[in-house]
Amino acid sequence: MALFIDGPPASIEDLTDQDSGLLDICRTQQIDASVKLRLAQAEIWVELESLFSQQRPVYPSYYYSQPQFSIRHLAITPPLKMWHTWHTLALVYRDAHFNQLNDRFQAKWNEYRILGNAAKDRLRAIGVGLVLDPIVRPNSPLLTPTPASETGGAFYFAVVLQNEAGEQSAPSLVQSIQLADGNAVDVTLTAVPANARGWLIYGGTGPDHLYLQNDVPIALDGDWLFYPSTAILTGQGPGTGQHPNLVRAVPRLLPRG
Repeated sequence: MALFIDGPPASIEDLTDQDSGLLDICRTQQIDASVKLRLAQAEIWVELESLFSQQRPVYPSYYYSQPQFSIRHLAITPPLKMWHTWHTLALVYRDAHFNQLNDRFQAKWNEYRILGNAAKDRLRAIGVGLVLDPIVRPNSPLLTPTPASETGGAFYFAVVLQNEAGEQSAPSLVQSIQLADGNAVDVTLTAVPANARGWLIYGGTGPDHLYLQNDVPIALDGDWLFYPSTAILTGQGPGTGQHPNLVRAVPRLLPRG
């Protein structure tokens, strides 16, 4: 699971799993579903920030001298992802309704708004997942051709950071390079958070075919030379990020809406 601050919990695929006609509606009504995913996350973010700021006694700092828990410690759990999914769908159909003043779109808007509130209530009942040492999703790596006796091609990479406990961040966005013959790829980080202790690289010949290239984490100021002839093209792929270290109840913190 990724951290909430890493990006929208749900994807367009999650939306269409719940509403198969969504993309047609977005196309005919000129609604950008990606924008609605980000807007829904922003609106939920405001509610969750209120949760942490108004109920600080619920989230004491007693693990390893951790700072007070905040939104950056929040992990994406199934109830939180579902809340985001339904809320995004409600935003889409709200816009569609106001575009056309169509009763069918209004019914969908109301339905998804009710489902979103129900998912919010489930999150309140189950509790929020918290990560003690959150490590943010890294930026995409910097890829630089470097002379080597190699055959070129198209290659794709993502990087993952590790914290001191060995927990891994969500993978970066995939970065690609069209490599000319006579080169390898020098892979480096572009920025790292203060609590990172090392990094791993996943590479391959397609964005959906990335595999772990290094067994031992690389130093933060180090680089990795990717040689196509010795690349690992099977095995372990990137994970989804940190899982909650603990779950804390949410005692009536989220207002119904």
